[in-house]
Amino acid sequence: YPNAFLDTDLLVSSHARRAEEFLLLSSAHAPSTYRFDFSLPKGSHGELRSGALWVVEADGALLLHVPRPISIDAAGVQREESFHWDSAGELVLNLHNSATYTYPVLVDPSFELEAWEDVSKPVGLYGRSIAYDEQRKVLVAYGGFVQLTSQIDANTWLWDGTWRKATPTNGPGSRFCSAMAYDAARGRVVLYGGQTPLSPLGDTWTWDGQDWRLETPATSPGPRGCGAMTFDRKRNAVVLFGGYSGDPSDQNPNSVHTWDGTNWTKLTTNPGPVGRTNHGFAYDGVHENIVLIGGVSAESGSLPPETWTLDGSTWTKKNPIGAQPPNQWSWIRATYDEARSQLLTFSSLGGETQVWGWDGANWSKVSTTTVPQGGSWPP
Repeated sequence: YPNAFLDTDLLVSSHARRAEEFLLLSSAHAPSTYRFDFSLPKGSHGELRSGALWVVEADGALLLHVPRPISIDAAGVQREESFHWDSAGELVLNLHNSATYTYPVLVDPSFELEAWEDVSKPVGLYGRSIAYDEQRKVLVAYGGFVQLTSQIDANTWLWDGTWRKATPTNGPGSRFCSAMAYDAARGRVVLYGGQTPLSPLGDTWTWDGQDWRLETPATSPGPRGCGAMTFDRKRNAVVLFGGYSGDPSDQNPNSVHTWDGTNWTKLTTNPGPVGRTNHGFAYDGVHENIVLIGGVSAESGSLPPETWTLDGSTWTKKNPIGAQPPNQWSWIRATYDEARSQLLTFSSLGGETQVWGWDGANWSKVSTTTVPQGGSWPP
């Protein structure tokens, strides 16, 4: 839209899931302030954090996040701009030091919005948490981050052959990369922590098939993003390992914690694997221990495909012979196949997908006729 404002063109870009506006300033006569009549949905409120805009529903779910705007002038100089609310309740975009710009200047984004949503199934998300609810025979999926956008999900989806969106009264709010596992002793799905754009979280939630409940344990593992949990059937406890803590002195703690339905307990273990995120971590029903493989370290990046087992509080490093999941497969998931009595790993990176099976001593690549399409992010 040429000259939508004085010496300012308005550019609108859209595709199947997103609409975005840009401002193109052609000369120094263009305004340094732009106002938007911004009406919020009932029950929601807008927050400004470090120059960025957040619109949050009453239950804490994120409706919209607009990153802090940036301007790029003809000389290639990039500057941070900001939003603020004025006394009339209008959203105001401020361009700082406009007198120093070399024109033309592109402002990105002046405003962006996730405009369309297919509510028949969840969108493809990075960092979605998934666990199988054995009592209700349904897969529970929560949260996630929409790739290439700033939208963080706060929905609960259920899969029993078809997807349906649950409508709980309460919920953990917008987050991604939470640890989640089914607690077979208590018949609930447990969700711990996760990530927001600002920091990792350290809260405990349980799902009873209808609603989420915020638990209030006396002790907790602390903030953890992208950790992993599984249920230890021999010891009747949910087990948490790894995750990002946000603490610069100990970004990836290697402590082990168990959940008994009321409280978290830190286990005393022998020396084991280094702390990590995005690792495979699952209970092996045949060998009655937990298997750990792969992951990412904040200090060293992708880790070798070393395999560890956890038997209660005892770590053992395994030395498999022959082929095993490749080194670069840091984004990995593990689960136990009850029907075939075998622990399996699944990973998708760089467009390739592979499945591997564990027999207690060695890995073997599983031959499959079809596999989900590979991608550049973890499944």
